[in-house]
Amino acid sequence: MSGDRPPHDRLDEDLDDGDFPDDPVYVHARREALVVFLAWLVAGIVTISVSVWLGYDVDPEEVTLILGIPSWVVLGVIVPWMLAVAFGAWFSLRYIVEDDLGSDPEEPPHE
Repeated sequence: MSGDRPPHDRLDEDLDDGDFPDDPVYVHARREALVVFLAWLVAGIVTISVSVWLGYDVDPEEVTLILGIPSWVVLGVIVPWMLAVAFGAWFSLRYIVEDDLGSDPEEPPHE
């Protein structure tokens, strides 16, 4: 009866990992997603660490201001996330691969 099911409906155990080569689009997307996740994680860790280090348990009279903003906000939030935005722009413009996804079967081919 299992032969009556379409191939996409087979159980995962019916497929071997060696049956299909990795699709380059999938490989690129997985690599890019990993880099984005790691960048997000690093930015989050830096933000929390610096903010706690500079802003937690500090006497309000001793808070240093930078352009009227507490230094822990500038150094713990604004600077790391400006760097994260700059990294994101560089990453998206220089590193991400534009893969050919093929053509839509309902569309005529582009010339």
